[in-house]
Amino acid sequence: MGIRKRLALGVAGAALLAGTAGAVGGAESAWAGSPPVNGTGTLSCTGASGLLKFNPPLNFTGGSSETVGVKVTLTGCNASGGNVTTPNFTGKGKGTISASSNNCTNLAGQQSVSGSVTIKWSGKAGKSKLNTSTLTLTQITGTASGSNGNVGFTFSNQSLSGSFAGSTSGEVDSNQNASEAAAACNSKKGMKKLTLVAGSVSQAATA
Repeated sequence: MGIRKRLALGVAGAALLAGTAGAVGGAESAWAGSPPVNGTGTLSCTGASGLLKFNPPLNFTGGSSETVGVKVTLTGCNASGGNVTTPNFTGKGKGTISASSNNCTNLAGQQSVSGSVTIKWSGKAGKSKLNTSTLTLTQITGTASGSNGNVGFTFSNQSLSGSFAGSTSGEVDSNQNASEAAAACNSKKGMKKLTLVAGSVSQAATA
């Protein structure tokens, strides 16, 4: 085989490899999709469910600092006036909150807390997934009779960062009325958990 023919075959092979690599790279880019973006607009979720785990358990003696594990699912979420194109999306939150005492009396009244809940959203902005949000809590209010008549917690003017950044308020209500919660706190093992069955989250409209 002449040198010119060998050179021609070499150039053709290199071109074929380059074309194949380009096609594979393009396909990988297409499969990767658009990068996540921050969701914008005014957020509102009409449902909430989940679980609060108390460590140590709550009782009427107190004497220990309290750590609360939080798992919550937000449903019926919409964001008006922003980039979100998915209606009635959901959010799944997980985090930890710390309080000064494990006394069950803290189930009623306002108290200072620290901690945050990270929320992953199912909604999208066009083809882009939404970045997570972080709800940072500094104050909550326990109520003996929430919107569903049971023990719950409310919060207002708390900071939400990431997607839907801004001032956020909400409520989560349990499946126990005040008498049932008091009985759990009076039990030998104390109240270890509280199941959440209702609630809502709303955000101040952006200017």
